[in-house]
Formats: sequence, C-alpha cells, structure tokens
Amino acid sequence: MMDAFEAIATPGMAAVFIASCARFSVSPPSELAFALARAPANDLLGLVTAEWRETPDLAYCLSKLGNPERVQAAAVRWGKRGARINSISPGIISTTMGRFEQQNVPEMAVMLRISPIQRIGTAEDIAVSAEFLLSPQASFLTGTDLLVDGGVMAASIYGDTKPF
Repeated sequence: MMDAFEAIATPGMAAVFIASCARFSVSPPSELAFALARAPANDLLGLVTAEWRETPDLAYCLSKLGNPERVQAAAVRWGKRGARINSISPGIISTTMGRFEQQNVPEMAVMLRISPIQRIGTAEDIAVSAEFLLSPQASFLTGTDLLVDGGVMAASIYGDTKPF
C-alpha cells in the first residue's frame, strides 16, 4: 500500500500507516532492520529467516517493526515529491482484538496495569493522532512514528514492572 500511495504522492499530501508498540518487543540485527526499511515489498519475506517466520509472535512483532522502518526510509523519497509520511504505533486499543488480548494474554493485562494513563486506548485516540499527523499543524513531521500507548513503553523502561 505504501508503494501505491507513493506513486501518486503530490505536494502537500500526507499519509499515515499503522504499526504497533509490539515492535518494541523485538531487536532484530541492525542489518535486518535496515533491509526491511529499504527492500522492495516483494522481497520482504525473503529477508526473514525461518526462526522469525516460524514463530508467530516474533513474525508479528517484526512485521510491526517493518512499518515505521519503511516509513522512515520512504520519507526521503516522499519529501522529493513534496509529501509527508508517518506512522502510529498504538498500544492496547479497545477493539475486538485488543479486548481479547487484554483478557487472554497475560502480558497485555500487565501492560494495562502499568500504564500511567490507567486505561485502554480507544479508536478515537488513534483517529485524533492520525488527524494531527495529517494536518498542517504537523507539516514539519515526516518519517516519524508516533507512539500512542498511554505511557506503557515508558513504564516498561522506567517503571517497576516489566511486561515483556
């Protein structure tokens, strides 16, 4: 989808892609992260070793890491067209999947418990973040990933409880 939008990018255009705070759960070799950012979309699967592909949790987190990496690399090309591109990394959001994970994945319950905001995010939280990134007020932002997680990643680094 990023490639399709890039092909029609014009001056003043802005796009937002969705990643996930799950991207912070993996630390692939820097060569892999760089390759994910720059490889043609059709070559992405070939970059990933069997270890990453055959472990669903790792594969999911790596795919979510790929979005902001690709956005950052694409910002250079989009800028030449006068366009901007950013991503959003949501935390636990009150969707069907988010509520299921909150009830069935122990790490998700810990994430909610350690959140400085002390609530699950809403679709509106993501929508207003996207609205901002697409607006003229964000005209100096491109190649940026906006973490919208209620402070969970901050708490996981600086708090007393580690969710992962």
